[in-house]
Amino acid sequence: MQDAASLLIDSRRSATPLDRLPDDLRPTDAAAAFAIQKQVTETLGDAVAGWKCAVPAGEKLIAAPIFASGLVDLTAAPGAEIPVAGALACVEPELAFILKEDLPARAQPYSRDEIRAAIGSVRLALEIIASRFADPSACSQLELLADGMFNDGLVLGPVVEDAFAQDLDGFALVVESGTTLRHDGRHPSGDALAPLEWLANNAALTGANLRAGQAIITGSYAGMLDFACGTPHRLAYGALGEFEVRFARRDADAA
Repeated sequence: MQDAASLLIDSRRSATPLDRLPDDLRPTDAAAAFAIQKQVTETLGDAVAGWKCAVPAGEKLIAAPIFASGLVDLTAAPGAEIPVAGALACVEPELAFILKEDLPARAQPYSRDEIRAAIGSVRLALEIIASRFADPSACSQLELLADGMFNDGLVLGPVVEDAFAQDLDGFALVVESGTTLRHDGRHPSGDALAPLEWLANNAALTGANLRAGQAIITGSYAGMLDFACGTPHRLAYGALGEFEVRFARRDADAA
């Protein structure tokens, strides 16, 4: 696990993509992929600020840590330029569920009411997407899982007021970025909380250690969007709120 993790860490730090993991280092099952994730986390020494997750689709699993070094809170740093790996920022519009209570692994499954009670706030968010592989389509699903399923950071926007009185499963997404684009924003599971419920109840498999203060994202409402660096972009999430972001290309030695 350490050798595979070292390759992924070197790619992160140098911004030099890998072709693939060597044959003998590729995970052969989900447990091995999650073990590599854990080794990356421990070796980086970066705090886990959140998790991305999805309800499994067949054998496809999505669960990965979001590192504190890649988290940008726009309420604490309004107008901040957000560093990304290339000339374009690839992002996914999401909602982030901010925990106010720990959800430790336990034998008895958490109910939906317990999951709701553990959430302190809901925030508009953008997941920053990047891979440590040059051509992710050439990689196995397990290699992608080991690499954290494309996560390269998270942007937290404003808090959604009275969130659970609103429709969190779908909303009209409007993106103003030189031109105006409108999307029929729909959660991929049809249920924005279902992935968090799955993650909390599968800690033995994923290794997820859900703690108060962490941000949990559960799926994009409009797939992947590309934003140019150096220019402002405004996103409106229906009645939930809106915010503006600006990206800047980061230097390789700052990655």
